[in-house]
Amino acid sequence: MLNELHRVFGTMEFEDNGMLRVTGFECQGAEATLRFDLHTGVEQEPPQPWRVDCHGLEGFAFSSSLAYNLDVTDDDPALWPHTQPSAKLYCSVVTPDKADALLGALYRAHVEAVGEADEAIPFGRGLNAVNAFDGGLGLVAEGPLSLLRAYQRSLEVHGVRTSVIGEQPPHRWDGQQWIRMPAGLQLLVFGDNWIVAESFEIARAV
Repeated sequence: MLNELHRVFGTMEFEDNGMLRVTGFECQGAEATLRFDLHTGVEQEPPQPWRVDCHGLEGFAFSSSLAYNLDVTDDDPALWPHTQPSAKLYCSVVTPDKADALLGALYRAHVEAVGEADEAIPFGRGLNAVNAFDGGLGLVAEGPLSLLRAYQRSLEVHGVRTSVIGEQPPHRWDGQQWIRMPAGLQLLVFGDNWIVAESFEIARAV
């Protein structure tokens, strides 16, 4: 059914006047259903109701009820907290006069690494750079390995010695214990919104 949606997205009518409007999101445990209306952009054509059943739900974020695209991927920075090993980045001695410049370098590295996934991985989450730099030595950040490697490269360009330690497989707290994240998680992206789950079923709603 995703191919059917993409065919509509590729029409001139949709490009000119089409959109997706989220009409509901129901979540119960690890199962969820997203509902939306597809406005094809064809004059006088009524909106088409669609639904996405999400199985093995791991996370989601909504910032707008309108979207102009919908896709599913298994390769996006928004998946890093769920699929990548986590670790901690430490730095060597930093003199106070370099702290502000290094914070700016970290921010630039973050933006370049995560791209449009800043809602899923906002700058500052897991970051301890202010304390590390003020103290001259210590923990800079903890989080997904790919992001820490980007931070590490930006600091080393400025002559700061770093190390990444404590690598652990992706896991989450289930309320009682830490459990391994399931393999093969996917990301559903629709506009500025996203859902992480094990699988998605996309179909016209009855």
